[in-house]
Amino acid sequence: MKAEIGKRYRHWKGHEYTVLAIGRMETDPQKEYVVYRAEYETADFGEGSVWLRERSVFEEQIEIDGKMVERFSVISDTDKI
Repeated sequence: MKAEIGKRYRHWKGHEYTVLAIGRMETDPQKEYVVYRAEYETADFGEGSVWLRERSVFEEQIEIDGKMVERFSVISDTDKI
C-alpha cells in the first residue's frame, strides 16, 4: 500500500484518518512523512487532530495475532482535505 493525499485510511485498531500531505523534514530530507488527520474526536486532542508519521512506518505491514496486516489500509477517496 502506498499512502496517497486525499484518501481515507483505517488504522488496524479501527480509527479512520485522511492523508493531508506527504512531507519532509529539513533536518533529514531523505525521509518522507505522512501528514494525516484523525476523523474522530478525543478528550485529549479534540476533533480532527493532525498527526505525522514516517512514510515507511505508515505503509508497513505489521504482525497481529500471528497474521500480517497493513498498519493503515485504504478505505476510500475523499474530496475534502
